[in-house]
Amino acid sequence: MDELIQRYGEETLERWNESQWEAAGLQSLWRVCQQGVETLPAPTLEPLEEIRHRDLLLRAGAQDTDALTHEVLIRFSAAFVDQGFSDWELPHRKSGFLRSFCELYGEQDDSPDRWRAGLAVELQKYLTAQSQPLEVVLESLHELGVPAAEWNDFLTATLLALKGWAGLIYQMDVRSDRVAFPVPVGSLTEFLAVRLVLERFALKYVARQHWGDTIALRDLRTFARDRLERHANTSLEQRTFHIFQIAQVLGWTPPQLFALNPHAWAELVGELEAFSEIHRRRIFHAAFERKFRIQALDAIAIHSRRKPCRIPNPRFQAVFCIDTREESFRRHLEEITPEAETFAAAGFFVVPMYYKGASDAHFSTLCPIVIRPKHWVVEEVVYSLEEQHRQRAKT
Repeated sequence: MDELIQRYGEETLERWNESQWEAAGLQSLWRVCQQGVETLPAPTLEPLEEIRHRDLLLRAGAQDTDALTHEVLIRFSAAFVDQGFSDWELPHRKSGFLRSFCELYGEQDDSPDRWRAGLAVELQKYLTAQSQPLEVVLESLHELGVPAAEWNDFLTATLLALKGWAGLIYQMDVRSDRVAFPVPVGSLTEFLAVRLVLERFALKYVARQHWGDTIALRDLRTFARDRLERHANTSLEQRTFHIFQIAQVLGWTPPQLFALNPHAWAELVGELEAFSEIHRRRIFHAAFERKFRIQALDAIAIHSRRKPCRIPNPRFQAVFCIDTREESFRRHLEEITPEAETFAAAGFFVVPMYYKGASDAHFSTLCPIVIRPKHWVVEEVVYSLEEQHRQRAKT
């Protein structure tokens, strides 16, 4: 208050309204936070956990290369795993993911996407040399400067970068009996090969747009890490802003913060900066799971208090399998329709089979996912309906 009187004068302060007092209070709080932070040593940086080039470049302020590669990869993958719903079949699908992609995108290099300049020439090189998928993967790893010790983590992160598609192709590869149009064996490796080729072109383009042509692709991760270590969390204003935010949320006043000694300031700021983005996300995720778990357990506990009893005149009856998927439907039905009567039954009687109904075009598997059937069952129509069935099947 003495500082405000000295700066603005007592008569001026008497004429201030609420908003002016609030602005002056925030200015005082900011100055106290800045004075407490500016004498502290530079923060200790945590080692960067990112292993993919894209993640490092994105943190360094560059464009998201996944946004470029995913646009192409999703369209092609959707056509590759199609089960007959598309009007046009993907050319060369039976030749595999890599060969089909090279044939389709290697025809001409006139794409409006500037980052794909030269891609057609590269793909034609693979077609001419009849390159194997693993050869393409190894070439990409070498150009990207990924040492052998990092291959496992790097390739895992690469496959998981596009949610769902790698897993879908893998399941269609190892369990081809569960789909009408299976994919060739080794499709996951070919998917990885195509993805790495696209990433190389996207990374070259983004690095050239942001930092010029002086950075080799194999040196890109080192360059991005050095750039982040030089510029991360060194701004006085940024460090001050974190304390400034917390002070407002917790109601800390300028006199309270002004009374802190240097050791207390170091402890306060150190505790704040140790709570990194990764730690925050981990806590938020744990909190989400805990809330979901408590809600589920509370609902089960409430239901357990109800005494089981037969419904003398049920509105309707329903039978559900005892697995967790149908149990959720059963519990919901009991909650909203107490006058219904439900029953549980085993949906699988240890007779794994491929089954094809009279009106089905393909066989389907009637067993859990971990079992591969050895029996084939076909439903046949009675003799009097054979001609009608033949016409329906043809249609």
